[in-house]
Amino acid sequence: MNLNLTRPLIFFDTETTGVNIVKDRIVELGAIKIYPDGTRETYYQRFNPGIPIEPGATKVHKITDEMVAHEPPFSDKDVLPRHEAKNPEPSAFCRRYGKGKGP
Repeated sequence: MNLNLTRPLIFFDTETTGVNIVKDRIVELGAIKIYPDGTRETYYQRFNPGIPIEPGATKVHKITDEMVAHEPPFSDKDVLPRHEAKNPEPSAFCRRYGKGKGP
C-alpha cells in the first residue's frame, strides 16, 4: 500500500480479554507510526487485566494469563508504550503491518 503522507500517521490496535465491552479488559495496546518518508516505528505495551483472558481470545491473539501476570494494569498512568523494547512478540497487527520491524 502506498500512502501519500504529509504528516505521520498512527494506526492503533488493542487486544482484549474477550468481546464484552462491559466486562472485558485491554491486555495489549499496539501502534504503528508511519512517516511521510515511509519509515515506521512500532510501539506496544501489554497490561495485566486483573481478570482471566477467555480461551477464545487467547486463540485469536495468542496472549495468555501467564504472559501478562507481571505487567502493569492499564489504569497505571505511568505506563508508556514500549518503543522497540524488550518483549519479542508484538501484537499480530504489528507483526502483519509493521513488516517485521519492532521489538
